[in-house]
Amino acid sequence: MRSKSFKTPEFKAPVDISDESEKDRENEPTLPERLDDGEAEEEINKKVDLAAVIDEYLKLESACFKVNDRNTIIEATVQDLARLVLELKDKLADYDAIVSDDSSGRLPSLLFRRIINRQKRKSGRKGIQTFFVSSGRHNYSEIISGLREFFVKNQEQLGRVLLVTEYIDSGRSISRLIGIMQEAGVNFDLAAVSLSGDAASYNDQQQLYQHLRYGGVNNGGLYFFEHPGRGVKKNCDKVHPVKSFVVSQKKINASRNNINYLADQLAVLAD
Repeated sequence: MRSKSFKTPEFKAPVDISDESEKDRENEPTLPERLDDGEAEEEINKKVDLAAVIDEYLKLESACFKVNDRNTIIEATVQDLARLVLELKDKLADYDAIVSDDSSGRLPSLLFRRIINRQKRKSGRKGIQTFFVSSGRHNYSEIISGLREFFVKNQEQLGRVLLVTEYIDSGRSISRLIGIMQEAGVNFDLAAVSLSGDAASYNDQQQLYQHLRYGGVNNGGLYFFEHPGRGVKKNCDKVHPVKSFVVSQKKINASRNNINYLADQLAVLAD
């Protein structure tokens, strides 16, 4: 029987105590506090039959793409998304915009857009705005300056933002995007489906952590990395991604229907 457990490792950045003072160690950044794992597992399992959701999502994805032996990562992905929805549940209805981090953040962003809009409809509010940006790992000054211009120009229109990414590894590219948004005065939280366990390699850790909410410390979010159904690809010349022709529009539409199914199943966690 598939496990429904949400045992996320208790994690702190490694500290070499040999030549650091106690005060220095106290200032060492750690991952943000969140729900106790046991409490989170209990709350999720009361509302969602996660094993059934995982099985159905695997079937849907397998009907469109060559999932092969990726059922393990799909299991982690669904679990991480469930935990992330739970972590954000009290905030979701108050976001005014989603900013999707590069092409791989598109499907998780569409999931959160659907859940947030569901919450907003309950109180008669209009739907959330969604913006897709080509941040990524590049050093093109044109894109970096373009991102700055975009956020400065749209700061008031954006309002409170949920920045969505699929996976944080070194943290370098997302930290750069965070820095640009901070400089522009954007009010935002960062939602990562999952992140690597090597927090010591994160660039500018404290800047990253003060905005971060995450699903799990594993590779679950990598399921969305270059997912063929995302429908867009990185644009190395402009701020926003461009349409991808890797698969047919029919399969792109199917992948969006699949992520909508997942959103609808997990939306009850925000109620």
